[in-house]
Amino acid sequence: MARFPSAGACHRSSGTLRERFPSALPAYLSEEDLEFYSFEFERTGFTGALNRFRASEDDWRDLRIYAGQPIAQPSLFIGGRLDATTTTLLDATKAFPETMPGNRGVHLLDCGHWVQQERPDEVNRLLIEWLAGLPHR
Repeated sequence: MARFPSAGACHRSSGTLRERFPSALPAYLSEEDLEFYSFEFERTGFTGALNRFRASEDDWRDLRIYAGQPIAQPSLFIGGRLDATTTTLLDATKAFPETMPGNRGVHLLDCGHWVQQERPDEVNRLLIEWLAGLPHR
């Protein structure tokens, strides 16, 4: 059986998926928030959320004309140190000087996937500093 790395809310490295999640809600997710999200997913279904993933194949086709071209616009990378998505793609950040020459920093915060909810003050500080450093027109 494949084992998934510990990430975000998933802290245990074995057992069932349900057992991997903590029994209490994280500090950034209130009961009211969870109730709202649950209601909206019950009302609308998961189609909208899943369509982003369904469209990923289209991205490769639609963006192929840009293959090999660096992203020169000013950018900033903020990720969670405990997010499996971030840790899986960390090697890509090493290539940023060539692939994203406009990148102004890579910041790994001590949190999971939802960095803006889990570390709002740090994210806001990083964004404000980054925005302040952009050229004004």
